[in-house]
Amino acid sequence: MNSSLAVNIVIMVVKLVSFVFSGSLSVLASLMDSLLDIVSQYVLFWTEKKSRLAQENTAIYPAGANRLEPVGVIVCATLMGVGSFTVISESIQAIVRTLNGNDGEGANDASNDDIKFALGVMLGVVVIKLALWRYCAIVIAIMKESGAVSSLSSVEAVGQDHLNDILSNAIAAIALIVFLVDDSYWYFDPAGAILISFFIIHSWWATGKEEIDKIAGVTASREFIGSLTMIGDGHHEEMKVDVTRAYYFGPKFLVEMEVVMPGSMTVAVSHEIGMDLQYKLEKHPEVERAFVHIDYQTRDYDEHSNSKKFSYEEQLSFNNTSPTNNRNAQL
Repeated sequence: MNSSLAVNIVIMVVKLVSFVFSGSLSVLASLMDSLLDIVSQYVLFWTEKKSRLAQENTAIYPAGANRLEPVGVIVCATLMGVGSFTVISESIQAIVRTLNGNDGEGANDASNDDIKFALGVMLGVVVIKLALWRYCAIVIAIMKESGAVSSLSSVEAVGQDHLNDILSNAIAAIALIVFLVDDSYWYFDPAGAILISFFIIHSWWATGKEEIDKIAGVTASREFIGSLTMIGDGHHEEMKVDVTRAYYFGPKFLVEMEVVMPGSMTVAVSHEIGMDLQYKLEKHPEVERAFVHIDYQTRDYDEHSNSKKFSYEEQLSFNNTSPTNNRNAQL
């Protein structure tokens, strides 16, 4: 993240110079992207650092603050969307001005040397961003293999941003090449800027939606829940897993496992077995926290859902005739 931030600052300065000389709207779109890259990476850097520090202060953040990272990614996605819509608006206005015979300032007024300089900058950025994107991919693979996923969302967001830059700068370069070949194709420049902006909006919308799901607590895949259930079933010979829930709690999952133990087992023994299972689950690299609930029988209804509607005594009475979660329908 530090490497990406340093490179993006240099790239932004070079793009600013390139835009001043060329006046290209495609370069402007790319410049806006680079400026927002710096702001976004600062946001990601701050949330990642804040999240790490919060792990050491359980008094203020009892469950940790890893959910700050998805929040940071959503903020970045919002900034990218706002900036891109600004560029789209400017590009449309430029097209309208040109069609009305009022060119104003833009690529039409720049010399070929200025356009070539801007083209060189765009191509250079593509090469640099390609190297950084590959670097992020390697780091992400290492983090996943080692189980260090606490900062994974931030690194993945930076990698996604590099990929966006590769494509957006390539589009800007194509628009400049077309303009150099024949300046009658002036509309390729604002059209390229609009295309870049829409691509950035679409890309960050997909990234932001994924992070929103994590904050909202979307459920884990069946395969992941199944793997956790296998851990519970194999934990103790007298233990049986009744229900396993796993849902996002920031970048990682929160796990609720309801297990059945013999009713004759003492509280002390069952508690130690349950705590041992909790520790085993929380050692999983993708699990943030785990809660193990010990019962003496299976229950074919959602205890949490029913607790909002009935008292425990009412549910026990109702369970004798219909152990389901559809009491309202029968009433």
